[in-house]
Amino acid sequence: MGKDNLILETEWNTFARDAKNSGFNAIRITGFDCNALDLASSAAAAVGIQVLAGIYASEGTIAASLTQINNDVQTFRAAYAKYGAGRYIGLTVGNEVNDSVDNIMAKVFDVRGYLGSVGVTTQVSTVHTWVNIRDNPALCGADFVGANAHAFYDGGRTSGQAGDFVFQTVVPALRAACPGKKIYITE
Repeated sequence: MGKDNLILETEWNTFARDAKNSGFNAIRITGFDCNALDLASSAAAAVGIQVLAGIYASEGTIAASLTQINNDVQTFRAAYAKYGAGRYIGLTVGNEVNDSVDNIMAKVFDVRGYLGSVGVTTQVSTVHTWVNIRDNPALCGADFVGANAHAFYDGGRTSGQAGDFVFQTVVPALRAACPGKKIYITE
């Protein structure tokens, strides 16, 4: 292993250990570049937590990112075989992708269908802003809801009010828009 890889591995191990020691049972990654999926999965396995793995649409839209997304699906499939089903709390396709809801969800369903056909049981969804999910309930159609909720983007709140904002405003709005769905606040 080269020096740079050893440094990355050490950093991922520290991150996973710190997450667990802070009470978290999972870590999230938003892309697989720089061997992030393998490094995060290995670090999570070492401390007994899970990974919410995220495929990033590197070219901005689903169509423009199609080759990269499909390659990352194969990377995820290999990691799933290596680390097991229990290592992954979910797989997300896109993070606030600047594309139509129909295009995003079509790719989510495509990835979910493909993975299921090859025996991968990990739940699949996408991640978007909580307002976008609230206003576009079709984003609730996958296996779970991944929502980014930043109090400072909604204005008029201090950092000390962020928790109340998430639990008194965001979560109730998402529960109303996506009844019965597991909700992860991803950012």
